[in-house]
Amino acid sequence: MCLDRARHVLYFSHEIESLKWLETLFINIWTVVLTTETKDADDMSNSIDKISKFMEKNVENNNIYVPKYLHKFVKYKLKRWVDSAFQARIMREDDHFVLSIPKTAGQNNQKQKNIIVLDKDTGVEQYSTLWSHGLAQFLELKYRRKLPVESLKAVFISNKAFFQRYKSCLYDLTGTLGSENSQSFLSDLYYVKFADLSTSK
Repeated sequence: MCLDRARHVLYFSHEIESLKWLETLFINIWTVVLTTETKDADDMSNSIDKISKFMEKNVENNNIYVPKYLHKFVKYKLKRWVDSAFQARIMREDDHFVLSIPKTAGQNNQKQKNIIVLDKDTGVEQYSTLWSHGLAQFLELKYRRKLPVESLKAVFISNKAFFQRYKSCLYDLTGTLGSENSQSFLSDLYYVKFADLSTSK
């Protein structure tokens, strides 16, 4: 959290009801991406450009209906959405995510398995985490589920900035930051000191 994931960003998002108009666009993007063959990264990059331009024309010509007030937003996000669709196509269960019943589901609730983000470093299921830029939506489409509304960031902060707020009040135990370079870097970044603990017998 403090070193390897210092650049990760925690943010609170909120759903905007009017973004439900993007559902048809997401479905069209997903359909085209599924039928597009790519051989390598360059080929995928070219496909992303072509599909983005194709979708933009369809939105402008009202072949895919999106309200006028969302056209600039769509144009701004389109390449990211198409890229996310390609990512969703290659992502695999039990590698990038798991299908699991959320812990918050009550006994009387319908126990449908949800797509849960999987931390690849630790194997921890992150129940309160969702992917952004349409990736969550395309994964739901991949498994033929109800499409959630795209959410937008409201408040955000990086892990580094969050921990720096505590200055010298951070306490932690670790067995993986033994090198002098790592300790020196953390000490300068978070204003902390290190002490060695002897192993228990």
